[in-house]
Amino acid sequence: MRRHRGLFPTEHGDRFHAAWRQAFLAVQSLIEWGRELYRDAATHARKMLQEQGELPIVDAVRVDAINTVVETFSMPLLPIVPEEDITRFLEYRRQLSVWYVELAAVWHSAHERTDHESQG
Repeated sequence: MRRHRGLFPTEHGDRFHAAWRQAFLAVQSLIEWGRELYRDAATHARKMLQEQGELPIVDAVRVDAINTVVETFSMPLLPIVPEEDITRFLEYRRQLSVWYVELAAVWHSAHERTDHESQG
């Protein structure tokens, strides 16, 4: 790979380039991990919602103080979500939170480095 010495003519420039390359690769890896997590979590959430649509519908009535029916309506019997689906969804949420914290840390570190190197 040919390097443009004019962009980084000093040893400091080479270190700067290497540090930014490393940060870029870290961000790229984190973004790919986040995409995969988001895709899997969204697929799981869609599956859970689809299953809710297959639940039975119940007819309900609303009565006033003298027990006169004032309204009738139908509604799905919600929520019935299997424990393993809840656990899996919460695990996706936990992993997405970890991913966000790691991405923010890399981003913050890169900005601190840029600020520090531009000042000195």
